[in-house]
Amino acid sequence: MSAPSEHDGGRDPARAEVAGMAAVIERAEADLSLLEEPARFAAALEAGAPDEAAPLPDPRPGASRRSAAR
Repeated sequence: MSAPSEHDGGRDPARAEVAGMAAVIERAEADLSLLEEPARFAAALEAGAPDEAAPLPDPRPGASRRSAAR
């Protein structure tokens, strides 16, 4: 019996290592984003969601230019 190849759905130790390193990097990135702006993060959590949703932009071409000219 031969060892499974990556094309057969077998485990590739190098790919597993890269995936593990990517997960560590993503966790570190999330931790750093919280450390960089803790005051804004805390304020956003305290404020919660707004009572009313913000209005959506007008999808018509040039609509933003017309409203800015007023």
